[in-house]
Amino acid sequence: PTVAQSYPRQFWRPSSSILRRLRPPTEVQLRVAWYDEQEGADLWDGHSVWVRLTQVGPKTWTGGGEPLDFCDVKGAVENLLEASGVSGARFEPVDVPSLHPASAAALIIAGKRAGTLGQVHPLVAAHFEVPAETWLAELDWEALLANSVALKSLHGVPKFPAVARDLAFLVDASVPAERLLQEIRAADAGRLLEHVALFDVYRGPPVPQGRKSMAFGLSLRASDRTLTDADADALVTTIKQRLKSAVGAEIRG
Repeated sequence: PTVAQSYPRQFWRPSSSILRRLRPPTEVQLRVAWYDEQEGADLWDGHSVWVRLTQVGPKTWTGGGEPLDFCDVKGAVENLLEASGVSGARFEPVDVPSLHPASAAALIIAGKRAGTLGQVHPLVAAHFEVPAETWLAELDWEALLANSVALKSLHGVPKFPAVARDLAFLVDASVPAERLLQEIRAADAGRLLEHVALFDVYRGPPVPQGRKSMAFGLSLRASDRTLTDADADALVTTIKQRLKSAVGAEIRG
């Protein structure tokens, strides 16, 4: 079967309809498309499709014109999840015939697949006559609603300051960032980790071939006291040891 024919129906049907509507692509720099039951039954199969194209606005003296990448589509999905009150979501590499094999991920919520995102496969892009650099995310709207929080709990201003730490690790190129994030969170037995985020991925000299560097920013805070450097250093040491044991990570710098 062709790439289009082998794509699972429950994910392919809305995407193909959206991609057809993107023609011609020549005047489109950025488009976000949401489709639901109000747009017609032929476009709705329990999913909402989000599409972005080629550039983030025209290039001006203030910036812009940069090509989109996986971080853009992933960031947009994360913004949607945050606005919907969906927590505990993660992203995992996935093999989807209609998406580029190097830029495809599955959205996992409550242990179940709730969507896919990535770059459209070049053959699919050519078939639907859309730019090769087309990025999309297709989400299971019912899964989002089932795991969303209608009314968020509000918290007061923290009484004690946060402590920031940046950590960079060398790991095998095949190790996904999500695996490291899971291990970092699991190392926090004292519940001091307020926030952790990946902010840099680097491949190339002086990083050995077959390895990559991933840097994470950590924000630590205790609800009952001001953390000392010793508190922060103890957690950082635990994280380093856990990552070394779990994925063979080496601390960089």
